[in-house]
Amino acid sequence: LGQEQAVAVASDPGGAHVVEAFIEGPASTALKKRLISKFTSYFAQVATAGGFGVRCVETCYKWSDIDTKETIAAELVPVESELNKSRTGMFLMQRCGLAQLKSHPESWRDREGKRTSMRSEFHSMFAEKAGGGEQNTSGGFKKRERESNAPSGNNASE
Repeated sequence: LGQEQAVAVASDPGGAHVVEAFIEGPASTALKKRLISKFTSYFAQVATAGGFGVRCVETCYKWSDIDTKETIAAELVPVESELNKSRTGMFLMQRCGLAQLKSHPESWRDREGKRTSMRSEFHSMFAEKAGGGEQNTSGGFKKRERESNAPSGNNASE
């Protein structure tokens, strides 16, 4: 997927959901970073494409490292007035801390650094405890078969 194609997909209502699902899903961190990096210089364009684009940018922001977060926020500053016209845009501006970035960049960086490390710790702590199934040969997990105490018939009149 090229950069122009990725931006077009993220700017489309259905495509934005696909991008979000990919970033939130079980794909490797390297693949997620590669996809997010394709939006560099286009985060403002995607965010102003509509509510779905805002959500896509928010998801990218949420899963990015501190340097990428700073890039995203800096790209959004010039379109702040346009984002301010919608509820989802205002939420994105708040989530990215644009006001703090503009007025106190160092405190913004400290705050986002703490958020990012807390998210990483939380993810690693619960990722270790998650899983719960047998690992299959393809590296994924098999679903456990449920044992049921229910009678084998579906006839409710018995």
